Amino acid sequence: MIFLAEGVPSLGYASFDWRPCSGPHPGDGALSISGDLVVNEHLVVRVNPETGILRGLALKSDGREFVAPGGAANVLQLLHEKGTEMSAWTIGEILSTEELLTPESFEIEERGPVRIRLKAVHRRRDSVFVQRTEICRGLRRVSFPCVVDWREAGSRETGSFFLKAAFPWDFNAGAEAAFEIPFGTIRRPAGGREVPTQTWMDLGDGRYGVSLVNDSKYGCDIRRNVMRLSLLRSSYDPDPLPDFGRHVFSYAAVPYAGTWKTARTLREGADFNRPLMAVSVSKPQNVGSWPASRSFVRVSAENIVVSAFKKAEDGDDLILRCYETDGRETEVAFAFPFRLTDVRETDLVECEIEGSGVRRGEDGFSASVPAHGIRTFRLTRDPHRWPKRHAFQAIDPSKKDWEP
Repeated sequence: MIFLAEGVPSLGYASFDWRPCSGPHPGDGALSISGDLVVNEHLVVRVNPETGILRGLALKSDGREFVAPGGAANVLQLLHEKGTEMSAWTIGEILSTEELLTPESFEIEERGPVRIRLKAVHRRRDSVFVQRTEICRGLRRVSFPCVVDWREAGSRETGSFFLKAAFPWDFNAGAEAAFEIPFGTIRRPAGGREVPTQTWMDLGDGRYGVSLVNDSKYGCDIRRNVMRLSLLRSSYDPDPLPDFGRHVFSYAAVPYAGTWKTARTLREGADFNRPLMAVSVSKPQNVGSWPASRSFVRVSAENIVVSAFKKAEDGDDLILRCYETDGRETEVAFAFPFRLTDVRETDLVECEIEGSGVRRGEDGFSASVPAHGIRTFRLTRDPHRWPKRHAFQAIDPSKKDWEP
């Protein structure tokens, strides 16, 4: 079963049930596929009906197209590198680049009211590449789940192979490239140099932009208008087979009007990396006394991100860590479903700091977070018996969908 879980509160939960429905659902018709077009509430996606390659990605609101004219996006590129010493750290001279444009097979794998999924299978050399393209109702991104059976081995004599996914976007030379770093963001020239990133990178001109979010890939490059995510590599020194074997990973393109800040790209990357966890209730009578929906931390400012909410290392207190994302000092309030008896600021290793300026209220506290700042707070609660047992069991997602 697939459904869109809406209205789940921050750092909390929401309960859903399902029942027979005789009439149409309010969301029916929001997602559709016709010929080479896939449309949801936010996006118009054009794919090659024979290969699944992305030929167009436009905002439904104003029709702004993001794929460069005549371009093809989400193209797998197999780069052949010249052999070098310590190849794990040094990218060799690129001798050739092969684009995987013609798959061995292509099909519409799923066509439903919540998700449309396309599947392409490529074979090159000894490796198998399974690319999926997913467009879901209600989401403003196009996701690309991949399974790769990587069988490429490099050597000093033969060189190595480097797999990338390329996206040529419709921007001029003035577009700015931005990349997530720990607790912040950095701008870099779009000169094609291989650089690190965290959960996203972005290219935009101040009026429109595209963010590329990912769940496990930390190398990338942007040359003028072409964004590439580094996926796998057959380096050989010091580890002779570092990436050899089966890999499952995902990335997604998120187009927007405005800037990455107004589009909340950072939250898009966090959402992509930390999806909701589904659990099932074994027996309805064991649901308990908690409400159907609850937030354990409510944050008043969108540019403040909670990066940790956990038990303290040396007691039963709670630790809350947050940081500011937009480069402006912000007054923020945190609210909880329990009463606090004390709030103190700490450093990153949970040692207390004097003079924190925290203001405590009935159901939480407020504080000022400096531009790009990190603050950590230690929370003491009223004694409360939180349930030690529950009637939930985690849903183990089937991996069958991911098999080539």
